[in-house]
Amino acid sequence: MTPRAQTKGNRPHSDYYGAGYSVFFREDKLLSYSEIYNWWKMKRIISKMIEGERFRKNREYNLLDMGCSRGHDIFRINREFNQYNLKFTGYDIIPQDIEYANKVAKQKGLKNVNFKVANAENPGFEDDTFDIITCSEVMEHQKKPKQVLSECFRILRPGGIIIITTPNMAYKTLMPKGMKNRIRKRMHNKVDLPKNLGEHKQGLPYEKHVFVININEWVRLLRAIGFEIEELKRGSLVYGGPIYDRHVKTMGALFFLDNILDYLTHNYSWNIVIKARKTTK
Repeated sequence: MTPRAQTKGNRPHSDYYGAGYSVFFREDKLLSYSEIYNWWKMKRIISKMIEGERFRKNREYNLLDMGCSRGHDIFRINREFNQYNLKFTGYDIIPQDIEYANKVAKQKGLKNVNFKVANAENPGFEDDTFDIITCSEVMEHQKKPKQVLSECFRILRPGGIIIITTPNMAYKTLMPKGMKNRIRKRMHNKVDLPKNLGEHKQGLPYEKHVFVININEWVRLLRAIGFEIEELKRGSLVYGGPIYDRHVKTMGALFFLDNILDYLTHNYSWNIVIKARKTTK
């Protein structure tokens, strides 16, 4: 039986919010529909960018998911594109997450999926190994982002793509500091970490963001490494949380505005999504 969410009065406990994408794969967590929209939109954009590759059915493709956590994105993409010959590799620095992901893959009988423990600065793959790299909410935690991206360039095959989702610095700088602090305090009081991490709980890379830049800086960085930028997409207007869940009409208006902004700008979004290709020159 799924444990019931703890509540204070009639309102959800704040500890259940702001835990990131993994919150939707925890049996003991309360789902927030306003947060779900943020993650759903980014994952939909990733799928659309992959779909744009127009796979040939008579060829094998290798996809790598960096910082794969418990394999959520790999399982989703595998299901969406099961008509093609795709092989998946995921890595993360948390051994417990990799153990869980491999267990799920075994239970599902997935022969084309593999997970391993590795770090982004030196993942240990040979040159020209992958056709696609997905990197969702990983780069902002990297202390050596240029080295990480250079590794991605090295292990991508010529013509391969990388898809990155990351916080949008331009959006955060447009928001007044006092408003940012109030939103952070009320919506994300406590980042919830898996209880079974034990001694690994301290100093995890996803506890804080150490690398957040604006879109123009992203473009310059990727081009300097050798990538060509193909697509820039905006994520959700807001991250979501208990405030929005309690004010449905406000959230509905924000959803409407969010869809309009998709046609107008890359900015005014909590996150950005970038698709870049390794040049074949």
